Amino acid sequence: TAPAVSAMPRSRFGNTGFTMIELLVALAIIGILASVIMVSLNGARQRGRDAQRIADIQMIQLALGKYYDANDRYPATIGPVESSPLVTGGFMASLPRDPSNQTMYPYAAFVSSVGAGTSICSSYHIGADLEVPGNTELRTDSDTYAASSGALADETLLTNATLCSGSAADFHGSDNTKCNAANIGTVCFDMRP
Repeated sequence: TAPAVSAMPRSRFGNTGFTMIELLVALAIIGILASVIMVSLNGARQRGRDAQRIADIQMIQLALGKYYDANDRYPATIGPVESSPLVTGGFMASLPRDPSNQTMYPYAAFVSSVGAGTSICSSYHIGADLEVPGNTELRTDSDTYAASSGALADETLLTNATLCSGSAADFHGSDNTKCNAANIGTVCFDMRP
């Protein structure tokens, strides 16, 4: 008679593979963890871009101070980026732009008192839209506006100020809204001298 064919030997540990349900549960857990990490990273990115915007405004303010010391006035405009008077005058290496969309920061120059036929820019208003509404730096900004832009609740009027020729219209400096409606962000961080 022929020898009996024995069945495949069984493992001592039973079935060692994963079931489909176990794989689906593991994938679901990985997906949940990945989404939590992505949400927290997005918040960190927003805070990082806001910190960059505030640092940019502070650098521009330093350059504007140097420009004023050299020229006894502020520039009517700080752009375009390629031919900024802050860059061509040697006050900055390059004019910073918003880290999200590479647009220029809103800037308006003002004449505090207009003499006979003069329009010397003796003040300015510069801002950046922040993405995180509760940024603590908003406690130290100016919250100002020019008469041409209209007031919001927490803003202070730039008194006796008219726009220098060549400047764009001023913007809202309110902590409750964007500097300009088209900008990225939710609140306006603004500074003036």
